[in-house]
Amino acid sequence: MPNDKKNILLVEDEPLIAIFEKQQLEGAGYSVTHLLKGEDAVIAVLDKDNCHDLILMDIDLGSGIDGTQAAEKILGQKDIPIVFLSSHTEPEIVEKTENITSYGYVVKNSGIVVLDASIKMAFRLFYSRQALQEKEKTLLYKHEFMSYVIEHNRSAIAVHDKDMIYLYVSKQYLDTYRVKEENVIGKHHYKVFPDLPQKWRDVHKRALDGEVLSADRDPYPREDGTIDWTRWECRPWYDQDGSIGGIIVYTEIINDRINLELELRESEQKYRTLVNSGQALIWTSDINKMCDYFNDPWLRFTGRSIEQELGNGWVEGVHPDDYEMCMKTYTEAFDKRKEFSMVYRLRHHSGNYRWIQDDGTPRYNAEGDFIGYIGHCLDITDKKNG
Repeated sequence: MPNDKKNILLVEDEPLIAIFEKQQLEGAGYSVTHLLKGEDAVIAVLDKDNCHDLILMDIDLGSGIDGTQAAEKILGQKDIPIVFLSSHTEPEIVEKTENITSYGYVVKNSGIVVLDASIKMAFRLFYSRQALQEKEKTLLYKHEFMSYVIEHNRSAIAVHDKDMIYLYVSKQYLDTYRVKEENVIGKHHYKVFPDLPQKWRDVHKRALDGEVLSADRDPYPREDGTIDWTRWECRPWYDQDGSIGGIIVYTEIINDRINLELELRESEQKYRTLVNSGQALIWTSDINKMCDYFNDPWLRFTGRSIEQELGNGWVEGVHPDDYEMCMKTYTEAFDKRKEFSMVYRLRHHSGNYRWIQDDGTPRYNAEGDFIGYIGHCLDITDKKNG
């Protein structure tokens, strides 16, 4: 292991011993600073302007605090490798130092070869522990981050192992399925939900075989007889060796969306019933002046299909003498977003032209955006001829 001119703090209260050890360490390629007292060592190491890579700490330091006390004070505020260098060989002394730090214990007069090897081993141990700590911090951060993401996900999330044992559930899962965490974690999924439909057991088996399955709207009967509509996904998760470790199930209750869709369908049906039940000929157009809807009375009147009328197809039925006026009125009103009323002749399915009064009104959505026009037309032929 290269020394890279490591800075070593030597704490030794015997000057002659310190001079000899310092010379040996510098001969081995280290940069060495010597201090006599434990108190001075604490101050020096904790000083931000000083940079020490390792401490060689004698235990007996004369008056003041001893080496073990100094080491405890230092390690309470800074992570640095400390190797005890002492003449003590009593088991209780060695055990005491190991309870403080386990980077090494070298008996004085062991020689520079042993001391150098001990220092290098201390560095290896220190760097390994730092790497492990960084890895643990990264894993902890990822775990906390994923927990945060999962907990704030609208989906109910459950993580199972390959035996369908619960490993993790989100709070949303507990709320959605009305269970408590202590009654779920470590339990088998099918024991928690013994009446689980066979289709779900089949989904789990396929996911454990490597498939990713999902559904956008799936009914889930509850014990009280109600039905929850769900959107779900079931996918495998993998161990470090690439084997399937279990499955993750994401579920979201979408009752509100389904109910809204039903309401919209009912509303649309009521609207269609309303516009098709009267005598009025009704049309709508988009923001590009193209007609995108004609009701049944209009189609019965013209005898043409909806496909023939859409866009500008309907103008084929306008009387040639009324065409220019009709287009000008419609276009000018459309550009100004104004209501309009005009009378023109429209070809009846019989082949005859009949007089139509067409009243157009701008349409806007809930956000106030212009979305086109709606027109209400009445056959006024009898009134006009009378």
